[in-house]
Amino acid sequence: MSKNNTRTYEQALSQVSAWFSQKDWTVFDFQKECWQAVSQGHDGLLHAPTGSGKTHALWMPHILRWLQNPEASDRGLQLVWITPLKALAKDMERQFQQTVQDFNLSVRVERRTGEDMRRIYARFDRSDFEIVGISTEIDSLTWISDIERFKNPWIQLYGGNGFEQETFKAYRGGGIPFYILVNPEGLIERYNDVRPTFNLEEVLEEAIDSK
Repeated sequence: MSKNNTRTYEQALSQVSAWFSQKDWTVFDFQKECWQAVSQGHDGLLHAPTGSGKTHALWMPHILRWLQNPEASDRGLQLVWITPLKALAKDMERQFQQTVQDFNLSVRVERRTGEDMRRIYARFDRSDFEIVGISTEIDSLTWISDIERFKNPWIQLYGGNGFEQETFKAYRGGGIPFYILVNPEGLIERYNDVRPTFNLEEVLEEAIDSK
């Protein structure tokens, strides 16, 4: 499908309905209501039992949006889908990638988990990238217990005193986690606008390549 081939909502809906028919699935009324509501810019909460079709009720409105305006699918981060389990996240990634492929959309689907920072840390040489984690945990015994439990490989320091901790206040920390990217000269390059689950890897690649 050409990126310039914009469509009306009804045309996109017809294509989605045909996709459901090809898979021998039924489009339920509540799913259509969700699609319509999202397309009109409404917010909401969907409560439905497992296996009722709520994933497609909330995923397909975005397929409809991208079918209507394919160029919009290239404009940065489009959607964040949060799941409570890693296994479920992997399954959702697979489903979403297949759907995007079926509709020939230029949307990149990626999975992010709590292990992303470890993966990024292992990828880069220590001469290029190092992490210094400073805890705001008040209880030092809890901090030690967490270090032993998570076994993160980077430098970890105990600051104590919660959000009143001196370093945290000096950098005007507004919450946790709080990320600051410092260059080899000690100057702040990025101030809390990088995340291992989103853009840290790309930012590091650019910084290292420009050295």
